[in-house]
Amino acid sequence: MLYGLLHKIVILLDTGSSAQKEAEKACLSIAEEGLEAKTFLFSEAWEAEADSGTLCMGDSARILSALRASGRPFCAYRHANNAGEDLSLARFVVEDPAELWGRDFEKIYERETGIPWTVLTTRRLTVREFSERCSEDAAAAAALRSEPSARHFLEVPGETFPEIEDAIRAYRKNCYEFYGWGLWALVLRDTGHIVGTAGLMQTAFGTELGYLLLPSYRRRGLAAEACSGILQLAFSEFGLPEVLARAGADNTASLALLRSLGFSAAPSATCGEPSRGPGSAVLSSDPQVPRDCVLLRIRRPSSSGSAPLNPL
Repeated sequence: MLYGLLHKIVILLDTGSSAQKEAEKACLSIAEEGLEAKTFLFSEAWEAEADSGTLCMGDSARILSALRASGRPFCAYRHANNAGEDLSLARFVVEDPAELWGRDFEKIYERETGIPWTVLTTRRLTVREFSERCSEDAAAAAALRSEPSARHFLEVPGETFPEIEDAIRAYRKNCYEFYGWGLWALVLRDTGHIVGTAGLMQTAFGTELGYLLLPSYRRRGLAAEACSGILQLAFSEFGLPEVLARAGADNTASLALLRSLGFSAAPSATCGEPSRGPGSAVLSSDPQVPRDCVLLRIRRPSSSGSAPLNPL
């Protein structure tokens, strides 16, 4: 099924008219977010309304099962009249649609359809998730892994594009959906080309910043631009107390970049243990780390809500 951009919410009810008033009120709130919203009893003719670009919300296991079988993107709707209903078929359960922003519905829809989330934008870059549905992502992942400097933290299983796409699919589940972060694609806004990767990796040392640009896009300030935005996100959105980073002791360019971002030597300034956890690589865990690397750290600013670095 082809999916367009989200433009409509369809609420399907299996609990009779008792829940309709609440659902209709929810539709009014959703409409204020710029989305069309309609509610139907499941027994009514609703299928034609659930066209491309529609997120369905169901309030019973029967409805959720039917939606899953149809291939439509969906989430569950919990309300006062279905408190005991098993809604475990849905990945997302919405209890009060009026409390959600339009972007919240968009993120549910994107997750359900495999559309990559945009994490942030900077002056020149869009930082987004890798996705097996984006044809250029497998080629970009293969190009990045061929870089000599990638072998320490970026391993992409598979030789063919279908195998790499399977690995991306697994990474989305094991990293993006589990931790809420990972290594993301760096996309030039003016061309749409993927020029590198950067993001947060969960390793034995803690949460680490990682980045890698293709050679022809280095020395342009793109890594600093991406990493600055990612650090702001790490502290303000994810609430991390600190972020670590590693660089080879002889990698003066990377060490200079990290120090310009505010990193300083961590208490244990050298490292040599292998990474652990599914966030340690774009598509694989446990790459070996060289023993002559330096471990650095940046802590969240003490002032609440302030950004660690200059806005981009």
